[in-house]
Amino acid sequence: MNEKTPISAPTPVRRFDRDRQRSILERASAEYPDMVEFPETGSGTATTCPVIGELTYLREHGLIELQMPQYLDTTYSEAHVRITARGLDFLADDGGLGAILGTVTVKLHSETIRDLLIARVEDSDEPDTVKARLIDQLKATPAQALGQLTERALDAGLRNLPHLGQLLQGWMG
Repeated sequence: MNEKTPISAPTPVRRFDRDRQRSILERASAEYPDMVEFPETGSGTATTCPVIGELTYLREHGLIELQMPQYLDTTYSEAHVRITARGLDFLADDGGLGAILGTVTVKLHSETIRDLLIARVEDSDEPDTVKARLIDQLKATPAQALGQLTERALDAGLRNLPHLGQLLQGWMG
């Protein structure tokens, strides 16, 4: 007789509580730069104390520093938490200093823009006389006007580009 071993049901996926996470971060923020005690984790396990999972998750994302020793019986001691700069920035409505320091500015010099536009004209299917006239106009265009022209061209290109989302996703990996 062939007995089959019953297959146990998969463990349900943990659903994290965003309100609890925010509460943890706000509690740690109020005491920054000191550590905050979380006595509710003491003698708990990851399955009996949901705060343990939330704290671990926040630590893995770099939003808090966490001291929560685990005993041999798999229970945890009281947790001590310090919010990180990234955690403070996460709470900030404007993204904090991380948003300011993480801003990337792309600068294209007028000559670079001019060269790009001229290359597009040269590669176009327009007659040579039209190409020559456009290239002469581009060479005579002041830098400020090139900037405005570039903004309008970019806007028009993005508005008329089919499947922009898919294209950007492909470019960005």
